[in-house]
Amino acid sequence: MDKFTIDKTSLHPAGSIEKQYEEMKEDLKGYWDERGCLDIDKVESVSCSLCGSALPDFSTVLFVKYRFPYLQCPSCTLVYPSPRPRMEYVEDQYKNGRFSNSFEEIYLPSAEYRMSTIFRERVEEILMPRVPTGRLLDIGCSSGHFLKVAFDHGFDVYGIEPNPEMASFASDELNLPNIISGTLRGDEYPFEHFDVITLWDVLEHVPQPNELLLAVYRLLKPGGWIFAYTENFDSFNYLITGSDSEMFSPDVHLRHYTPKTFRKEFEKADFIVREVMTKGLDIQHIETATKLNPGKYPEKKLQFMFDNHKEWQAIINACGKGNNLRLFAQKG
Repeated sequence: MDKFTIDKTSLHPAGSIEKQYEEMKEDLKGYWDERGCLDIDKVESVSCSLCGSALPDFSTVLFVKYRFPYLQCPSCTLVYPSPRPRMEYVEDQYKNGRFSNSFEEIYLPSAEYRMSTIFRERVEEILMPRVPTGRLLDIGCSSGHFLKVAFDHGFDVYGIEPNPEMASFASDELNLPNIISGTLRGDEYPFEHFDVITLWDVLEHVPQPNELLLAVYRLLKPGGWIFAYTENFDSFNYLITGSDSEMFSPDVHLRHYTPKTFRKEFEKADFIVREVMTKGLDIQHIETATKLNPGKYPEKKLQFMFDNHKEWQAIINACGKGNNLRLFAQKG
């Protein structure tokens, strides 16, 4: 059994998920006009950020969530909402919206648990077998708890985070060096400065992921490693819950990758992809969806999976259908 098996209930205080779900629904209604349609002054249509294909027609709509259509690019199969909220609203979500509020309501109360499980796994099982030590940059470092674990394991740590409150916490409360509040432009650090750069659940949030990856490429030393996570569109979780999955929130998640499209994103920026894998929490996410949508799912028929979630999750992971999509790559 995986020594870092995660209990989702320990990540979220009681009632916090339900509260955020209701806040998300109200936030998304804020993009509607008086007729109940998307307000053209608050949303924008976008083309595929991966292959650059022009705006597809609505025959490519997979589903609609709170008036936001989710399209699948006919050329490369990337999934993304379009129209989506204009970027000024997306950016404000990280500084003043419910995404920012989750720092106090969810993240800090579970920080110790995350450090002892999720972040220890990232350092001990993912990073150190490939990069035993060195200079590490975490992009979107949040409140710095992952960096604190890496620092305690001997890494020379750096972090950049768009939310000023979280960046200040990393510097002032965790006493971490080299924390910047902002988003990466690429000129904040010297050329080929880092041995390893991490992007934990970042690329689905940024407007132009290729620009970010090209900047990362310049900052890495030759042979340096990049580690990235995102949610897996081709997951068992999505198969069961569809648009009700927690991964779909068009004002924070701007695209959704499969193992194929995630690999393509990094290869487009000239990285050598060494491994792509998926891992868990599908069963626990499905159980959450049944609670957030009472009466919609045959909960009694799913109960056998909920009661044996570790065994079922191991099978899902082995099939490459885990909810957490992980990619490890190097600069050539």
